[in-house]
Amino acid sequence: LSNGVLVQQACEAGFKALITRDKLFIESAAAALRRFPEFAIVRLVLHQSQSSKYMRAFSEHWMKSKIQPQAGRLVVWPITLGK
Repeated sequence: LSNGVLVQQACEAGFKALITRDKLFIESAAAALRRFPEFAIVRLVLHQSQSSKYMRAFSEHWMKSKIQPQAGRLVVWPITLGK
C-alpha cells in the first residue's frame, strides 16, 4: 500500500488526519493531499526512546500544545522539536 493510496483510503473511510513518524511520507503523499484537501498529515518528531520515556515526553508536549491537524497540510508536532 503506497502512502498516496493510504491517504486516499483513509479519506474514503472518513478519517480526517493521519499521524506518522515517517520523514518521507509527505513527499509521496503530496499529490494525495492536493486530491483530498480536507485531509491532514501530522508528522510526529518526538525522539524514539524506551516506551515509558517516550510516553512521558509525549504527555509533557501534549500538555503544552495539543496536536492540531490542518486540512490539506503537513503539521509537525511538537513544533518545538520540528524546527
